[in-house]
Amino acid sequence: MAITFTGAFTLDDTYIVSPFKDEFRFISGLPYSVVSQILSKLNAAGPGNKKRDVVESAIPTQEYFRDLAYHNYTVPVVPGYVTKDDFGTDGDDTVHSPIPFVVAPTYIATAFPPNPKATDLYDLVYLDFFEGTVVNIVKDLTGVAPTTAFYRSDGVDINKMYPVYAEKAWSKNC
Repeated sequence: MAITFTGAFTLDDTYIVSPFKDEFRFISGLPYSVVSQILSKLNAAGPGNKKRDVVESAIPTQEYFRDLAYHNYTVPVVPGYVTKDDFGTDGDDTVHSPIPFVVAPTYIATAFPPNPKATDLYDLVYLDFFEGTVVNIVKDLTGVAPTTAFYRSDGVDINKMYPVYAEKAWSKNC
């Protein structure tokens, strides 16, 4: 079943999807035997940037206020976002049950053509944000540090690519 998108895709939407100026980089001519291992190694390595640990706050939580005597009413709890930040886990002061967490891979890729041979050559295109990790993985797999380059010489980065894609995917509604 195809997903249909409707409505305008605005500049704000572009920055919601990716607030960073990520440029496309590539490594040319890697054999399938190498390229086919990179995605699993990227996901095994993880995102590479750890957020700082949240320190438990001394600010009272929703549970504290819920237990006070002057809260003698009940509020239906519905699924919604339960936020965690530097001030605790009570988020926006609206009581929600957590939405189930779904594990998603950090990195994704397009599928290979059917029946690839180990010697088939591919160009590996990725974002500059994690270039160091990609270069290290390729070096570990081949024994040689790869030569990298910008994939596009026309200055198109990820934020310029999303509106182009949306215009095609949303066609009449964009």
